[in-house]
Amino acid sequence: TFDALIASHVVEHTPDLLAFLDSAEVLLKREGVVVLAIPDKRYCFDYFQPLTTTGQILEAHAERRHRHTRRLAFDHYAYLVHDGGAGAWGQHPLRALDLPYPLEEARRLFDAFESGSDYIDLHAWRFSPSSFELLLLELARLGETDWLVDSITEARGCEFYAWLRRGGKEVAKALSAEDLAQKRLLLLRRMLLETREQIDFMTAGEENSSTQRH
Repeated sequence: TFDALIASHVVEHTPDLLAFLDSAEVLLKREGVVVLAIPDKRYCFDYFQPLTTTGQILEAHAERRHRHTRRLAFDHYAYLVHDGGAGAWGQHPLRALDLPYPLEEARRLFDAFESGSDYIDLHAWRFSPSSFELLLLELARLGETDWLVDSITEARGCEFYAWLRRGGKEVAKALSAEDLAQKRLLLLRRMLLETREQIDFMTAGEENSSTQRH
């Protein structure tokens, strides 16, 4: 019955992203909008983690996952990075990446992890603007969600913003197989360009560091 749902840095934590989207359909009017602030993995401690795939989201939903997995716990602590001591940053050359947790700590958490234990908060999903748009398109085409990306921004600081509206299934279904493939390829190419931007800031930071040493 609500007009809008605003979730800031929430969706990346949900063990089952499709369950979150289903809940939004229950809570909102047909014309309601979901407004999301989403961390961009290129500009936060998820820096070295891979982008989430549709298959991973489908797997979590099929398992009715309500707790994070031991694999996620290991990867979180093994690959979490800070830049100059900060866990989030923006569009500028990196200062000094470091790994704050020893690898043995990640293994300890992996070994101690039990599926029935208390909830441990982690990032389950990692996005860039184009990867998030691709996921929603593919999930709608597969009939898994009716939400579509109505508007999305580029990264601003450590995050980007997305507005979701209903009608995703109809829009995705109306695409021919060729048009769908072309749209998916376009978004996949944009994902690579977004990764290049991440790399450019990293190499610029290394060049700055080298210049300062000399």
